[in-house]
Amino acid sequence: MIAGVVLGVIFIIIGVVYLTQTASNLPAFFPGHVAVTTAAHHTKYAILAFLIAIVGFALAWYGTGSKKQN
Repeated sequence: MIAGVVLGVIFIIIGVVYLTQTASNLPAFFPGHVAVTTAAHHTKYAILAFLIAIVGFALAWYGTGSKKQN
């Protein structure tokens, strides 16, 4: 449950970084980083990061559901 929330928060931060930084300003360990100066943004990576964040939050939400006792 907590892992899903942490996963979601981390990937929201990654998505925001992809949307706000150009490809040359990304941290070197991020996929899509280029060494030459460019004005390109990686929108597809940002969308993917946001989708993974949604999955993480959904897993956390699913984990907090009521447990049926038979």
